Amino acid sequence: MSDKNELQNEVDATEGLSSAESASCNDLLYWRPIDDEAKCGRKRLLSLLNEAGKRRTIVGFWVNKFSIEDDSDEYEHGDFNEEDEMYYWHEGWYESIESHEFSCCHAIKTITHWMPLPKFAEAI
Repeated sequence: MSDKNELQNEVDATEGLSSAESASCNDLLYWRPIDDEAKCGRKRLLSLLNEAGKRRTIVGFWVNKFSIEDDSDEYEHGDFNEEDEMYYWHEGWYESIESHEFSCCHAIKTITHWMPLPKFAEAI
């Protein structure tokens, strides 16, 4: 998808809103390059190119080295910290998955851009 198409999608998403609502949406509705703010640990919308060169959007989050203890039985997949003799998740991007078996998986792909998640709708 070209940058022009992505921009048009953002404009289309704000049609029918008041100018104040549209301005508020525009503060959120743009892709930002990866920076320290993206790597805060909160869930974000993430944009990446997959192995086929196709753009993909996922929900995910960044994990710093030695920050989340790996409590799985598959220790060969985690990073070992000699100081506390514990295994931790690898540093990097993780895709957030809603599944009965897994809550996330390591996103090995290169993340190129991010944006904050929108607020959830209020219950009616």
